[in-house]
Amino acid sequence: MKAKTAERKTERRRFTSAEKCRAVLALWTERSSGAELCKELGTTWNMLNLWQEQAMEGMVQSLEPKRSAPCGNTPLNPRLQGLLERKAARRALEGTDSLLPRNPGPGRPPKDRQNPPPPAQHEP
Repeated sequence: MKAKTAERKTERRRFTSAEKCRAVLALWTERSSGAELCKELGTTWNMLNLWQEQAMEGMVQSLEPKRSAPCGNTPLNPRLQGLLERKAARRALEGTDSLLPRNPGPGRPPKDRQNPPPPAQHEP
């Protein structure tokens, strides 16, 4: 005969960020020991230690000076990267060096028609 194993459904407890902060701060200010906190929250030391590491990492990251990323090192969106590559390929085929077509502006004729050659004069 097979012994039936008792199926226990243990539902995971979801801790809010506020609960995690309180636990880490209680640990850091030594209001409670790690063992007391784990017993009180019903969690393991590994989980409490993970929260502590995440809190420290977040604190360090938030206190870093805000510097803009240097040009060229920021990864581009894959869609934008594809568009730029297609544009570069088109330019290479057309043999043009400009990134954008020249727009003469409103009310101006294109550059090749701005200064037409003077009309030929006929001698009498």
